[in-house]
Amino acid sequence: MSTAAWLWFAATALTVDGFGYVEKGLVYDEEAMGDLPEASNSLALGELAAGPTGIRGIVGGDDPEDSFSFVVPDGMVFSSLTLTTYEDPYTGEDGNLGFAHLNRNETSFTPSVETISRMLGGMILTTADIGDLLPSLSNATLDPEALDQDPVPPVGMGFDTPLEPDAYAITVYNGDNGQGDPVDPVLWELVVGLSSA
Repeated sequence: MSTAAWLWFAATALTVDGFGYVEKGLVYDEEAMGDLPEASNSLALGELAAGPTGIRGIVGGDDPEDSFSFVVPDGMVFSSLTLTTYEDPYTGEDGNLGFAHLNRNETSFTPSVETISRMLGGMILTTADIGDLLPSLSNATLDPEALDQDPVPPVGMGFDTPLEPDAYAITVYNGDNGQGDPVDPVLWELVVGLSSA
């Protein structure tokens, strides 16, 4: 079965997973469909249709990165990026600190101080961030002193919303605790929203 056919099947026919009902618009669930790739090899979803497109993954421990890319076709705009879930997959408690970033391209990269200037926007994630991330990401800053602030504001080039037709990649990262120790995994779900231009 081709990737496009599999994604269509997953979005329209799959009704149950390990967490219960699969919401309409969920096109990839890492638990049911396999590990999402790392940033250098983003899962290519191709052109998205109008409306919500959901992606669900688990990061942390031996799997620090999940990455996917998509294309906003002509006549559409990228109008929202909603974090709907960010929690410990085993207990349902709040997830630990993570990071998500958005860039323009069909591949991504591991987030670091050196790659901030290549991001449209990147931000620290917590359960408190559930909601539309696009407004925060759009206000990203390239000010190097931002990394010393508490809390750290969104970093990157920033952008105007909604985003125009183009290819985009998103990476969710939850690698270590800053001292090289693996962290507990986090279950996340993002919903990409496209609307007519």
